[in-house]
Amino acid sequence: MESEDDDILFASLPNDFKLRVINLASRYQFDRMTEACPELETLRYRRHEDHFQNFITDHQSVYAAAAKDDNMDIFFSCCCRYLDDGPLTIDPGWTSVLLVDDIVAKNELLGISDTLILYLTSNESYDRVMPLIAGPFSRLILYGNFTWAQVQRLMHNKVKQVRITGSIDINPWEYDDVIKFLCRFARDLDYK
Repeated sequence: MESEDDDILFASLPNDFKLRVINLASRYQFDRMTEACPELETLRYRRHEDHFQNFITDHQSVYAAAAKDDNMDIFFSCCCRYLDDGPLTIDPGWTSVLLVDDIVAKNELLGISDTLILYLTSNESYDRVMPLIAGPFSRLILYGNFTWAQVQRLMHNKVKQVRITGSIDINPWEYDDVIKFLCRFARDLDYK
């Protein structure tokens, strides 16, 4: 049984829903969506800023050192990732370096498609920057001190490789949860 309301017009959808769809779409998908719905073109400026491999810190001298570091180009990094990483660890590489204060000042979503590297010296920095980080990053590298709840928030189903150089504060009542997570995470050779 069909009614005349079966076709939902994009214009009738809530703006927050439209913006979420736009930000979740890749550039290619977004371009295809604008062909079907030309009114989306007016929302293009609301898309998140895309990054491939990103180093985020709240420490000025770490920012200066990371910005000066000469990383491999993207093509070489993608082609030789396994040789560079090895079978048991991941080697961090980044194409852009940002300060937490700059990200918060822009107040725009930051889409990261491959590697997220966080070097944070305070929980306040984490709380300020996390609502602005999005994207299907598959590699996560953490420097500094984090809580187990913060690490869990960063771990989505696309993350395959994690490197933690620092410490994670785990409460005694979280021990079982950590062990279950580690057993689930180490399910394949790609997961490190």
